[in-house]
Amino acid sequence: MRVTFALRSYPDPSFGTWCSKGVLIPACRRTANVSGQARPGGSSIHLRRTLHYSANSARGRDRFDRLCARCHSGNARAPDLTRSDLSDVERSRIIRFGHPGSLMGGFRDMLSKAEVADILAWIHLARYDLERCAEGHRPN
Repeated sequence: MRVTFALRSYPDPSFGTWCSKGVLIPACRRTANVSGQARPGGSSIHLRRTLHYSANSARGRDRFDRLCARCHSGNARAPDLTRSDLSDVERSRIIRFGHPGSLMGGFRDMLSKAEVADILAWIHLARYDLERCAEGHRPN
């Protein structure tokens, strides 16, 4: 399954500069362009420097399972990445360079920027699934 996003503009030396003003937001099988209008198609992350990364949650889950699940469990829970207030730029920086003061090391030598985008797509899909599940279990 592919997940799609709208983007927020923040300078980030590791990722370039985002194109629009929003956080990576799951758009459930639709792609939001930089103006925020949805269009049919696959997931995309567009960067200002004419770079284009196709974020694929299935590839992201595979990379997450290989590299992240030992510490964060198979569903991005420990620490809970699905409920984190971090922006996607902050998450990408932590994935690439590590988190100071913690055991989290960086993966910049192991992951490309596109692979980091895939992992972020998986985290957003896991978050979306948890929110949908919680909605189904609320008392009437």
